Amino acid sequence: MKLKSPLSAQVEITSNCNHLCNHCYNYWRYKETGSHHYSGDRSNIKKILHKVIGAEVFHVVITGGEPLLYANELIDYVKLLNDENVTVSLNTNLSMMTKDISNKLYDSGLRSVLASLISYDKDTHHKVTNTKDTHEKILENISILSKNIYHVGVNMVVSKNNINDVYGTGKLVHSLGAKSFCATKITPSVYAGKSHLEQCLDREQTKHMLEDLLKLREDTGLNVQTLNPIPLCFTPDIGRYMGLLTKNCSAGKSSIGISSTGEVRACQHSGKSYGNILKESLEEIWQRMDGCRGQEYIPKICKDCIALKDCGAGCRESALAYNGARDSPDALVTGVFKGTLKNDKREDIDKGITLKLADHLKYRLEDEGAVIYKNPKELAVVKPDTFKLVQALIGHKFSIKSLETTVDAPLQTIISKLYSKGVIEKA
Repeated sequence: MKLKSPLSAQVEITSNCNHLCNHCYNYWRYKETGSHHYSGDRSNIKKILHKVIGAEVFHVVITGGEPLLYANELIDYVKLLNDENVTVSLNTNLSMMTKDISNKLYDSGLRSVLASLISYDKDTHHKVTNTKDTHEKILENISILSKNIYHVGVNMVVSKNNINDVYGTGKLVHSLGAKSFCATKITPSVYAGKSHLEQCLDREQTKHMLEDLLKLREDTGLNVQTLNPIPLCFTPDIGRYMGLLTKNCSAGKSSIGISSTGEVRACQHSGKSYGNILKESLEEIWQRMDGCRGQEYIPKICKDCIALKDCGAGCRESALAYNGARDSPDALVTGVFKGTLKNDKREDIDKGITLKLADHLKYRLEDEGAVIYKNPKELAVVKPDTFKLVQALIGHKFSIKSLETTVDAPLQTIISKLYSKGVIEKA
């Protein structure tokens, strides 16, 4: 189904940062200025957020740069989104968090934080971030926020600089109380040239990263994954890692990135703008991203692959940086998929089990149906007849057996699918 607007958006409230990470996708910020700071205009952030809200986007990730540079504004943005029933999370390096800011953000409605940490080793962390005294503060804040009801995840951007630190970093953040840990290989920027490409992981290093994640999960029980798409043909034993991988990239398909000046991109790593949200509607700009949703950017070697639906051919921005075109192969593509794809057949729910709709669902009408939304990972895109059924079930407990007396439809299949998506649960 073609969506009328994205389901989620990453909004940069600033490009400025107190870190100068040598892998940053905002590479131009310090390449051109040699500075932490960029004189971009932040005066229009509330206008940007209002237009995102008007486009019925369900979830906003506030990011940067470093959002905590402008903490008072950040608190206002979180409250605005929360008051408009848009769920919100925060990407931050946490080095500037204080107890007062944390409490005010929580009171404004923030519950989820994804923190950046380069390594358990402070010297490596400071070398990559070009800072001198941030490591201890980040670790302290991960611990404090994890104890104060926040859902804290930690993401480690992995390059040749810290490839041997994945397991140790995961063990550390687990001991601090983090709920999840992501090891995500660097996505090179086309603007950074060799500087980024020289840091990128090869196939064996990518496997090393994934093996460390598997060992970490086995030893600690921590929820682990990797965030950037990895081609499923990169290794013959891909089945070993399927539970860790982010599948088909959502950029331009269900999510977008928006700069602090209003430029709308398929993702934060991309330099390609499809329009400015301050000058036209998000819905209009979204329609120009059809190339992301079709095969315009799929390399020829991947178009007939049986894994394409699950894989998406890897990362298009990485392909651009390596090979000069978004429709070129990702650097990890081999063109030979030898894995086994997960069987999509769902187990049917017993007809007698009492069920109900999940709490706090949100709904959005589409031209060809509707979206039923619980959170960024649990949602269903349904046809009109299914949506009418769901509407009739609001506030009721039911079973498939009880519905069969009044509804002429393949109910066991429909209800089982919605159950697997998390929008229906046992009463």
